[in-house]
Amino acid sequence: LDRNTMNYFGPTQCSTLNTTEQWAWPEDTCGFHYHSGSELRQKLQERRIVFIGDSSVRKLYHSFCRFAGDLTAGGYEGTSTSHSDASTSFGSTSLEFKWAPLSVDIITKIKSTKASFSREREGGPDIIIAGGGVWDKLHLSVTDEDQSSQEETIKTLASELKSMRKMFEASVVWFVPPIINTVALNSDEKRSQISEGNIEEMRRMYHELGVPQSASFILDGPHFTQDRVSDSFDGVHYPNHVYDAGSQIVLNALDQLWGGDMNKSIITRSYLPATSSLINPYLGMMMLCFVLIGLFYFDGYFGVGYLAQFFVKKMSLSPSELYKDAFDHHPVSTAQDQTSKVEYNESVGLTGRSSSSLSRRR
Repeated sequence: LDRNTMNYFGPTQCSTLNTTEQWAWPEDTCGFHYHSGSELRQKLQERRIVFIGDSSVRKLYHSFCRFAGDLTAGGYEGTSTSHSDASTSFGSTSLEFKWAPLSVDIITKIKSTKASFSREREGGPDIIIAGGGVWDKLHLSVTDEDQSSQEETIKTLASELKSMRKMFEASVVWFVPPIINTVALNSDEKRSQISEGNIEEMRRMYHELGVPQSASFILDGPHFTQDRVSDSFDGVHYPNHVYDAGSQIVLNALDQLWGGDMNKSIITRSYLPATSSLINPYLGMMMLCFVLIGLFYFDGYFGVGYLAQFFVKKMSLSPSELYKDAFDHHPVSTAQDQTSKVEYNESVGLTGRSSSSLSRRR
């Protein structure tokens, strides 16, 4: 320490500067914190997480795999491997990636996920992380007709995301594409079609057509990559640690969506089969036939009464005849009528006996 510097205070001078204040860290009002691998594994016990989208979503899938324990996830892969589905599990946690570079592919994967849940009654996803749009801008935005078709597809995508939330009661995360490093794009076509300006237009279109509003949470790629644009080596993708930051944002958001209690997040959801999965059209038609027989043929046994006539043909009555006979109006004598009839019969009998005795006397 250089005591000759002008900012140095001696012991006598320092004593006059003493205050009652105490140094401390500023109070944290953010609420976000770093989730370690053990926290992630605990948080996602008995959970199924499905990633649907393009290569950026795949990078996020690899980030979750690294936090879960696979440190090699996200290494070099060939095109055939990176452009395909992938899945892995860590204990009771299931992670799945479904390759869907175009928005229409995302819709197809969502529908197939719903169909497999209804058909095979497998556990539905607890978390769906979907994202895309860059490939649409590169390949499907050449003409005005392409643009119109793309808008209809995006509307359908928004509807399917809402359907996923309702069907599975799952948390749906929409991953907005990160900032494009235009100067790093490796071809003139890409610099023309998917420059940051064009992708920003695409982001606005997705927002106007309701895709972000259909999700439970939005992972805003432009916000957490805006200070790392120069790190994008090919103009589209970022180093692994950037996607790790995105994963941490998702995990903290899940704390809020699930109530913030780590222990409550471990509750295993009892999967109920979808309503339509238990329907059999042939059994439904059979029951409808039974009901019609019971209604129009007056057979409370749904056809068994008529079937019995084939075995008992003599003195057999059809259910319709039994029905009419059972509900026909029959006069019923009252107790007073019965008493008067008995008295009348008795009086007639006495009269008859007295007459016969008189005739014998004569």
